[in-house]
Amino acid sequence: MSDSIAIADAVVASLAGGEFSRPFTPKRAYLPEFGLQELEGLHVTAIPRSLPQEQRLDRSGVVHTHEVDVAVQQRVSLSKPAEIDALMDLLEAIHDHLRDQAVTFGEDGRAEYTGATREPLYSAAHLREFQCFTGVITISYEVTR
Repeated sequence: MSDSIAIADAVVASLAGGEFSRPFTPKRAYLPEFGLQELEGLHVTAIPRSLPQEQRLDRSGVVHTHEVDVAVQQRVSLSKPAEIDALMDLLEAIHDHLRDQAVTFGEDGRAEYTGATREPLYSAAHLREFQCFTGVITISYEVTR
């Protein structure tokens, strides 16, 4: 299994063991696409984002930077901004949980948290067209080999 997949699985395991304001069962997927009926419930999905970037440290080591997207999705009522606020808060709590925390994978793999981006804050198109909140945070991890 590739490190990118293993790291996304480790993120899922970390989230499954966390305590959040709302219960959810995180999953790993390649496309976090759900039917509108399915989105009545909360979905938290970890997605391997790209092939890792490499940077040589010296003759004996290379740093691989992996990115994992964590998506939070749920149908909302546009007339109830508190529903959207709660999902924005959950996405922030997920980031707080993963921040500055290494994840372990395989027999001896360790990926160090190096940062996160959240751009855009949420998908305005999903909100407008489907009344669905979709927020994504991209978490970066480094693995030295």
